[in-house]
Amino acid sequence: MTPRRDNSGESGTSRPHDDDVVDGLVKPPEPTWHMTEAQQAMIDRMRRSGRRLWDQIEQNPAFREAVKSYPGERGYTHSWVIKDEQSAQTENIVADVQALAAQCDFKMQTPRNKYEDFTLGPDRISLNAEQDGRGTFEYPPDWRRNVEIGLPAGYGECTTDAMPYDALVSAALLVIKHHLDDDATVRSMGGPQHAAWQAAKALYARTFPEREIPALDNWPK
Repeated sequence: MTPRRDNSGESGTSRPHDDDVVDGLVKPPEPTWHMTEAQQAMIDRMRRSGRRLWDQIEQNPAFREAVKSYPGERGYTHSWVIKDEQSAQTENIVADVQALAAQCDFKMQTPRNKYEDFTLGPDRISLNAEQDGRGTFEYPPDWRRNVEIGLPAGYGECTTDAMPYDALVSAALLVIKHHLDDDATVRSMGGPQHAAWQAAKALYARTFPEREIPALDNWPK
């Protein structure tokens, strides 16, 4: 396993240093064996392009009025990279996410047409919320497609906007980190004290009371 480097910053705070933040996502505290500079640059360009589109949308007065009461945190995103297919432990992770979902009181999205394939197993996860859902959380990664578009094979990300279903998505990331440890790099825009992560950790602890809650790779150690 790759030894971890202490990158805790100031004691008692989860706020990252400014030079540790790229496009709103905190960089992992250890060398990224999985991500080349070219791949990271492509992801950064995709995010900048998305922000330019939002900048144009936000010029609309009706949109600005509507988001005054927006309940979430727009752009709140998690990302992860799995080392390889042999490390994925899909069966164990699917079973644990099913257990997490059984503890949730919101209704998950089901397929509405032949093009949608929301599922919680047996060999993959594709989940979203029926109400107030945002990005779809998928596991395992789409290895082949990622390689075809130039991303690390095990890359995935999910923008939840910190809506209520984020608790399940974030708890699923804790499951991934529990099972894969250093074979997965998991990052989040929210630190361990963020309200969304408090909900996720409570769900995880309620479902797996015998386990310690793992830390993400960009959280202070």
